[in-house]
Amino acid sequence: MVSERYSITGSYARITINVAQELSDAGIREAIGMQAPNLDTQLSEINTNVDKLDEFWPGNDGSVSVDQDYGGAGNLTYTLNGNPVSGASIRAYLASDYNASRRGADYVVASATQKADGDWSNPLLLDPGQYKLLFYLRDVAGPDTFDLTVE
Repeated sequence: MVSERYSITGSYARITINVAQELSDAGIREAIGMQAPNLDTQLSEINTNVDKLDEFWPGNDGSVSVDQDYGGAGNLTYTLNGNPVSGASIRAYLASDYNASRRGADYVVASATQKADGDWSNPLLLDPGQYKLLFYLRDVAGPDTFDLTVE
């Protein structure tokens, strides 16, 4: 039995491919529709395409880098019972949009995912202003919000 999990994360997308079949490497490629000479080459191409998503993502090009340590060590780490919530989503909205119930994907200014150690997958690049951060991990924690002033 071959059981593999491939996870590729870019700044704004995560692709996970789960494979669990009794197949050779060639059989795995065929089962998941990959025609590359080897699986590693195809996964590298997927990773490149995920990275290109950054070119199309609105916003997240502000002048201030905000991560889990903005305002002090671990200040913005999202925790549950004192432990970082691994895999939690972090979305930044302009406070004026969020407070006016404009919360769809078009209003997300920047986003990241929290890792097991509490670090974020990437900083949020925000301009100075008032923001609402939304933290959640479906069926585990949140949603919770945090008011953030970026200076």
